[in-house]
Amino acid sequence: MSAKAMVSIILTGMRDDIATCQKMSNLLVEQRMFLSAADAKNLDQINAQIRGACEKLEISAKQREEAMGSFGLKADRVGFMTLASKLPKGLSAEMFDVYERLEVHSTRAHSLNERNGDLLADQQITVNSLLGRKSTTYGELG
Repeated sequence: MSAKAMVSIILTGMRDDIATCQKMSNLLVEQRMFLSAADAKNLDQINAQIRGACEKLEISAKQREEAMGSFGLKADRVGFMTLASKLPKGLSAEMFDVYERLEVHSTRAHSLNERNGDLLADQQITVNSLLGRKSTTYGELG
């Protein structure tokens, strides 16, 4: 496959991942509402959608890693910036822009997920306290 085709695959994958991260962020906001309301039925549905988005992102990341590997680069910030610096000016600017946007959207989704995890952990502590059980953290579970 040509270098131009590989760059196109990388950019298309990152654009798709931006959309998936945006969707996941919206789902995580909904998940928090359902967690707060202890709405198990809707939680099951939203969790399935979140798992699907995670699986899609995982597959895309593996494909991007392979594509970047074809240039002898890692699929990390340094690798993308190195690749972008070797591209023609317009394509280089596009690579920088798309990478930055993906980083922003993936960071937002990660932050929302962490926040939901904190809420769930707090709820577990409250329930354990009400039941007279010793609360354990994930680190204590082994």
